[in-house]
Amino acid sequence: MAAVTGKTAQAVSTCATLICLSVLLLSCSARLMADDRAPTVVDKDFADELADKSSMQGLLSYMQRKRKRRDESGQSNRFKDDLNHGTLQTTLKFKSGWLYQQFGVNLSAFGATDLTYDDELPRNIENEFSFAGERWSDENSSEAESGVSVSRAVLKYRTEDKQFRVKAGYAPMHVPGIIGVNWSFQPGTYRGVQAKYTPQNWTVTYAWADEYKAPWYLKTQNFSKVNAWDPNPVSGDNRIDYIHGLSANYQPPEADWSLAFSAGQSADYVDAYFFKLAKQWAIADGLSVSYQFYGADSKNDPGYELYQGLAWQQGVRAQLISGDWMWKAELIATKAEGIGTYLPRLTRGYANSQGALEYWWDSRSDWNNDGETAIYSGVWYQLSSFNLPGWQVGASAAYGWGAKRWVDQQQDHQAKDGKESAWNIDIIYAANSGILDGLTARLHYTHYRNHQDDKGSFYYANMFTSERDIKLEFSYPFGVF
Repeated sequence: MAAVTGKTAQAVSTCATLICLSVLLLSCSARLMADDRAPTVVDKDFADELADKSSMQGLLSYMQRKRKRRDESGQSNRFKDDLNHGTLQTTLKFKSGWLYQQFGVNLSAFGATDLTYDDELPRNIENEFSFAGERWSDENSSEAESGVSVSRAVLKYRTEDKQFRVKAGYAPMHVPGIIGVNWSFQPGTYRGVQAKYTPQNWTVTYAWADEYKAPWYLKTQNFSKVNAWDPNPVSGDNRIDYIHGLSANYQPPEADWSLAFSAGQSADYVDAYFFKLAKQWAIADGLSVSYQFYGADSKNDPGYELYQGLAWQQGVRAQLISGDWMWKAELIATKAEGIGTYLPRLTRGYANSQGALEYWWDSRSDWNNDGETAIYSGVWYQLSSFNLPGWQVGASAAYGWGAKRWVDQQQDHQAKDGKESAWNIDIIYAANSGILDGLTARLHYTHYRNHQDDKGSFYYANMFTSERDIKLEFSYPFGVF
C-alpha cells in the first residue's frame, strides 16, 4: 500500500510541477512582448488575463475488472482467467485564461497504479488502465507498471471572432470518422497540430500528427505499417512519417439534419474516407437517425499488403428518448477483403493510432470481420420514478453473422461463415447533489459467445473465443480552482 500511495503522490506532484512551469513560461514570454506601459501595469494585466476563466480540475477514477476467456486453442470448453486487476488513476487538468483574448495553454497529466493485480496473467500487462510500458512496441515483459504520463501540453490560439482555433503540442485530436483516440479513463495523445474553422453553418477541422500514445503508454511513439511485435516496427520503411485528416460538417440554421464529409491519410500507406447523414425528429423526447460510411484503401507496397480494393464499414443508427426510457438500435456491414478485418485507424497495429468510429457497443467484439453483418439493440431506464434519482439500469444484445475467413491475403472458401453474439447488463449511478456530486459508478457485465469456439481464437481475423467480462468503474471529479 505504501508503494501505491507513493505513486499517487508522484502523480499529483508531477501535475503541480507542470502547471507551475507553464505559468512561469507564459509569464516570461509576456515580459518579452514589446509594451510601452510600466512593468507593474503589464504584469498586472497579464496576470488578470491569465487568471480570467482559468481552471484546474481533478479526477479520481477506479476500474475493477475480471475477465474469463474460453480455451483459445479450441481444444476444451474450459474458461480461464484472462484479466484480473483493480487500477486507480489520478488526473489533474489545467486550462489557462486567454492572454490578449487569443492565446492560452492547456496542461493535463495523470498517474496510474494497480491496487490489485494477478501477475500470473500475461494479458494483465496491457490491461489498458495502468502502463504497459514506455512506448507502443516497447512493452514490459513481466507486468504492468505504475507511473505518470502527460496527456495534454498544448498552446492554443483563437481569432477575436472565435471562428478559428488552433492547438499545437501534445493533445487528443479528432477529425470526425478519421482520427480519434483510445480511451481508458483518459484519452490518448497525439503530437501534432489541430485547427478548427466555424463559419456560419459549417465546421471545418484539420489535424496532423507524427506520434501517438494510447493512455496505457508513458510516451508517444512513431506510426508504423506493421504490428508491434514485428521486428523494428518504427524503423526504415516500416515507419509512417505522419497521418492527417480533413473534415467538413454542414448544418443549416435551425435545421434538423446535417451532413459530414471527411478524408484522411497515413503517408504512403492508407487513404480513408467518411460520410455521415444525420436527421432528428420531434418524436417523444427526440428521435435521431444517421447513416454512416467509413472507407479505406491501402497502397499495398510489397510486404505491406492490407486490403484488396476499397474496404468499408457502413451502417445506420437510431436512438429514441421518451421520458425515463432510452432505446438504441444499430446495424453495420463490413467489407475488408485481404486482411479479413476492417481496421478503424490509419495504421496497422492496435493502439499505434486510433480512428473515430461512432459505433461503440461495449460488447467485447469489434464486429468488423470481412463479410460480417451485425445488429445491436439496447434499452436503458432511469429509476427516478421509483424514488431512486441518479440510478439507471439497462440491457443490450448484439449478433453478427457472415464473417469470411482470410489467411495470408487468401480467402478460405472451405470455412463456414463465422457467427458471434453477446448480451450485456448495466447498472449505473450518477450523483448530482451533496458531497458526492459528480460521482459516477457503473457495473457492466458482458456475456460474449464465439459460435465457433472449437476453432480457437482468431480463426476469423478478429474473433477470439467466448468470454465472460465484468467491469466495475468509479469516477469522481473535483475542482481545485
